[in-house]
Amino acid sequence: MARMQEIRTGAGGISTARMKRRLKLQIVVELVLVLFVWYRAHHYIVSTLTGTRLHAHPIDPSSETYTECRPRVYAALGDLGDAGWVWMKYAGVGTPAKIMERESYHAQNRYGCRCQIPEVYESKAPRLTAIVQSFNHAGNIANISSSLLHASDVEEIIVCEDGSSDGSLNRWASILRGPRQFIIRSNNLHELRAYNRALRVSDGDYVLLLQDDDLLPPTDEWIRNAFQIMEAYPDLGILGGYIGQLWNHDNGYKGFEYGEQVSTHGGVRSGNTKKIPYTDPHTGLPFMFVECAWIAPIFIRRELIQKAGGLNLEIAKRGEPGVWQDCVYCLEAWVNGFSVGVFSAPFTRGVGGHGSATSELKLKMRERVYERAVALANRRYKRKLVHKNVVDRNDRLLNRRIT
Repeated sequence: MARMQEIRTGAGGISTARMKRRLKLQIVVELVLVLFVWYRAHHYIVSTLTGTRLHAHPIDPSSETYTECRPRVYAALGDLGDAGWVWMKYAGVGTPAKIMERESYHAQNRYGCRCQIPEVYESKAPRLTAIVQSFNHAGNIANISSSLLHASDVEEIIVCEDGSSDGSLNRWASILRGPRQFIIRSNNLHELRAYNRALRVSDGDYVLLLQDDDLLPPTDEWIRNAFQIMEAYPDLGILGGYIGQLWNHDNGYKGFEYGEQVSTHGGVRSGNTKKIPYTDPHTGLPFMFVECAWIAPIFIRRELIQKAGGLNLEIAKRGEPGVWQDCVYCLEAWVNGFSVGVFSAPFTRGVGGHGSATSELKLKMRERVYERAVALANRRYKRKLVHKNVVDRNDRLLNRRIT
């Protein structure tokens, strides 16, 4: 009897050990399943709440097909940054390499433009996105916001509120309440990084860069004029509304300024600005091609942003003014197959003072950034060839202005 009891106990011990192992394995499997379900549900819920979750669309012969959409989004990924890649991965679309492999999608055409950048509010992209760099000019907000809100072509507004201490943030927030109106809050990033972040958020076919020390005209005629010129020249990637500049590259880079208003060089000094010597034959408006168009305003075509990316961050460190950012980007446009021009937008400029010219220390900082930007441009771009292209275009495509 004792022997039989010992055998049962031994057998029972083995059975209990097996049961314990099975129980542990079951717990591990269940935990993995719970984590997997939570992981997928988390992205589903978050993307639903933020409006970025994709939905299958019924086949519409008039809509963009996946084949047409894919190359455009693939080209735009370079400007999306890390956030865009994360979205592409977790929205069930995959990385560009995986998209390229999914030939079945081409034939099925089940999702139309499923791979497009997430659109929070509407399926149709706005025509024009206005981006305002804001820092301690609260007194100008009423004019700028009113002008933009009443401009029919401005369908999206993004304000880069860069840490103002004069109540600018609250004023913008009290005015911009629409679904296509955004405020990006930052802490003294300055223009380059603030503009680049806004460019990644923007969705317009054209982007308009503005500054908060300029008052806009009472009507939006200047915007309509800009569109007429840009539509007349499909390769016009940048159109400035202030000053255009050319240089004599055989005489120590001596510069020549052209515009309908006298330049102020950021509040430092008055420039020797000449009237624009050409007119556009399509509209009769004063217009010319230039090597550099000064900000602001400047209109930028979306295709240029997709191809060349945003502003060059090598020019200035965080907290430094983006002096000559416009000229470097204009040269980038020229070498990427786009042209640059200038027309007249009658702004009232320097209202409330130029922030980067308010002290001797800031003036020295401006000079350092300027020298750094010019050195980069001279090193990276064949500026003399750009100049020859500009002169040729002006003489070949435009009319000499009768004064």
